[in-house]
Amino acid sequence: METRIDKIKCWYVILVTFILHLVLINLNPVNFEFTFSEGTKYLINFDKQIVEDYFFDQANTFFYSLIAGLANKIFPLENTLIYTRVFSASSYFLLGLAFINLFSYFKIKLKCHYFLIFFFSNPMIWTYGHRGIPDLFSSSLALYSFSRILILRNNINFKIYFNYFLLGISICIKPFSLIYLGLIILLDYEDDIFFIIKKYFLLTIITLFLPIVYFIIIKINFNFYLVPPRFSHMITFLHGNALSILLGYFTFISIVVFPATFNFNFFREKKNIILFVFFSALILFIYYLYPKPIAELNFGFLQK
Repeated sequence: METRIDKIKCWYVILVTFILHLVLINLNPVNFEFTFSEGTKYLINFDKQIVEDYFFDQANTFFYSLIAGLANKIFPLENTLIYTRVFSASSYFLLGLAFINLFSYFKIKLKCHYFLIFFFSNPMIWTYGHRGIPDLFSSSLALYSFSRILILRNNINFKIYFNYFLLGISICIKPFSLIYLGLIILLDYEDDIFFIIKKYFLLTIITLFLPIVYFIIIKINFNFYLVPPRFSHMITFLHGNALSILLGYFTFISIVVFPATFNFNFFREKKNIILFVFFSALILFIYYLYPKPIAELNFGFLQK
């Protein structure tokens, strides 16, 4: 009974947050946010120039604009920014479902304040949820499909196929979502590699079919797979400086999970405090020793 009440409370929190985003949906776009909404117009008359203009401004894939454009094709709106923002704000529902699934799978007692800590005390998730950009939507979709696959992985049926397909959509939007497929396989791996290959062969095809088709189409039409040539010099790992980009992503993850670190019991033991100080100092030393990530992985004062 208590868990059911907490679930209802969680959905109230998510619904209120979603409504607040809808109230503010007409705020002016920022940081090239408009390129995603302008890209949705491609499906109106299939003008290739719209896609070329998009890749002039964005290193992201075009798939998020295609999804929002499909919605706009069905229910046309003059302000296409509304669709990209609605999809982004819907991430809260996906996150809510994902966490409910994960709490159920790992048999953790669900409490509504977990949602408040993980989601709504986090300024980055709040900001990303309001902007018409793919970051939160892709991550939430990947996490949701991952959580459903965990629950269903011993029951091979249409539901699990559908969730692998959803993971494929997330990979189309943000290719780094591919890490979830690797994690699913690793969680199931023991000693028999041939069993894993047999079990996940079809599931991997279902996951990667749409991304492969999408990136091949992009290659044929625009002569690149992942990153437009205009932005390739900004992607550090393409030029061998892998440690720098790794530190950038570590910073990103640290900022996102920061509210969840308020576990004061951890700091009651002296050895934990020593470990915390040591690793913090080590990370800071490496950070200042190596070149800084550029573009979106540079978080300014937050990075320090």
